[in-house]
Amino acid sequence: RETQEVTTALVSALLEFELNTDVPFTLPPGIIPGAVIQQPAEGGICGDPTMGPGVYIGRGSAVFEFRLPEDLGEFQIEGLNVHLSSDGGWWSAPQTEVFDWEAESWRQIAEAESGGNLIREAESLVSQDGRVQIRLATEGRAQGCYYVGVGVDAAPTDFSGGS
Repeated sequence: RETQEVTTALVSALLEFELNTDVPFTLPPGIIPGAVIQQPAEGGICGDPTMGPGVYIGRGSAVFEFRLPEDLGEFQIEGLNVHLSSDGGWWSAPQTEVFDWEAESWRQIAEAESGGNLIREAESLVSQDGRVQIRLATEGRAQGCYYVGVGVDAAPTDFSGGS
């Protein structure tokens, strides 16, 4: 027999899913795609892309943007989970803010910490076209590559809570 070679590769693939429109649900951080849309004055994009968008901040701020699935327009956003992590470890999280689309201003997450930071009453934090923006800022306290993920708790707009 002659030697044969078959080369296959998968660079990326979109995960297809349907949302159950009858019950509340959670999309955990890591499922909603995001990107760094504004880099800091001192720093830049870094880290392992499988951990989500990451940025090194020597000084200044970076803005991350996440796009929720289009199907979420039919749901009420009941909570936003902002997940923060770093590959360098940290003693305290950088200043963390979420853009409030109704107020057209940044809302600080008080006492943000490594891991999940749940924000209730989050409807105004999601734009009409499904965008969520997170800003991290620090002045010289960089501690490795900072990663941000966003998750949501949602329920059908007509959900009554019954079974």
